[in-house]
Amino acid sequence: MKQTSKATVFIILLIFVCACAAQTVSAPEPVHKPEWLWKPSDGGKIGGVGIAKEHIHGLDAQRKLAVSRAIDSIAAQLGVQVQNVTVLESHATSSGSSSTTIDSYSIHTVQGNTVKAAVREFWTDVQTGELYVWMVLE
Repeated sequence: MKQTSKATVFIILLIFVCACAAQTVSAPEPVHKPEWLWKPSDGGKIGGVGIAKEHIHGLDAQRKLAVSRAIDSIAAQLGVQVQNVTVLESHATSSGSSSTTIDSYSIHTVQGNTVKAAVREFWTDVQTGELYVWMVLE
């Protein structure tokens, strides 16, 4: 009887070990990032990349933030003075409700010249949710 129970336990353990060993764990697929992340200039034209994490106000706000950061990058390469201003406004009513708004402004000064850049491409890193935008000076 002991021989049979030992053999049964051994067979069950052997099956369990074989089942666990047969499972393969695959490494996560590498993220293929676009080449322009490292070389944003294009054909001799100055380029910039803007990055924005997921935004509380959704995809549109995330895109606007990424574009603003790309323009800041281009402006900095041109020796532009960049000034970012954030305005926070809070309003309370007599009924006890309140609201808060945040406005962000980016001011670029280039000795009276306007900085014009065009969006070339958007890319989203699916692992982090970060949105990247590539812009090139026109």
